[in-house]
Amino acid sequence: MEAKWYTELPPDWNDTIASFENSTVFHSSEWLNHVADQSSSFSIKAVALFENETMVALIPYVEVKKAFVIKIFASPLGGTGTNFMGPLFNLERSKLGYMLDFLLTEIRLKGYHHVEMNSRHISKEVFVSTGFRSHTSITNIIELPETEEEAWSQLKSSCRNRIKKAQKQGCTMKSMKDDLLPLQFQKRLEAVYSKQKLKAPFGVERSRSLCRNVKNILPLRIVNDGNVVAAGIFPYDDDSIYFWGGAALPEDYKYYPNEIMHWEVIKFAVANNIKNYNMCGGTSQFKNKFGGKDQEFVTYSLSFLPFLDKARALYKRLHFLKIRIKGFFSK
Repeated sequence: MEAKWYTELPPDWNDTIASFENSTVFHSSEWLNHVADQSSSFSIKAVALFENETMVALIPYVEVKKAFVIKIFASPLGGTGTNFMGPLFNLERSKLGYMLDFLLTEIRLKGYHHVEMNSRHISKEVFVSTGFRSHTSITNIIELPETEEEAWSQLKSSCRNRIKKAQKQGCTMKSMKDDLLPLQFQKRLEAVYSKQKLKAPFGVERSRSLCRNVKNILPLRIVNDGNVVAAGIFPYDDDSIYFWGGAALPEDYKYYPNEIMHWEVIKFAVANNIKNYNMCGGTSQFKNKFGGKDQEFVTYSLSFLPFLDKARALYKRLHFLKIRIKGFFSK
């Protein structure tokens, strides 16, 4: 194998990733531009792997420096709202371990000290066999049927009843991307976190960037009597639609806005032949009533310095503690 490194994405990036079956919305130039918007310290780069002059793998990544000298290769970078990234590849499964071994050697030669990665198309066994540490959490995924009627029958009866009540109270869906949507979403997101005595993990500029950069999003409002009672943003690709963010104010829960919002997402996905609704996040009784199943969501890390993996884990724990402290003092 040979590696070619890109300090910026080539102009034909989206055409190139379309040749890989495992590409997602998170590999697109639009999404990577959205990630770059989140911090001036993020550099979007890529590395391609070749066999006999044929590109067999392509890996977009975020380069970020910590403490001025620690170089991190992240595909994706945690905390950026990016579900998947990792290698795109046209290789036999038996060669994936070799591909990762070769990639890690190249990453180390480029002077990186820490690697973070995930992929839903490369098994945990392959990642671990090449030296990565696995970090397992839970996500909820709904396998969507071909028809709206079948999707409706997948919902638990309590969920169907709440959607019917929302409809009887006059709740309707509006899908429109405009300047107000990020503000309406952020107001409700901050209210949800405040209720848990937490500070929202990001500000309105994050959702503004998403709406500005990414074409493949479903922007949703649930409206009752002309008033917005829920707002959400849902990126999608050919395989899945993702629950990036959606929320309602506590005083509007009587309209069951969250239930009808997710039902509208499911209807959109079924109508557009999208196979899965990835509701993201951890275990939740609320999410389980839409017919999905909790599944493992695994990320991987590898440090070339002995202390760095533990230091990175500590940084993430301190970040969550910081959110809690900000939430407490903002009351």
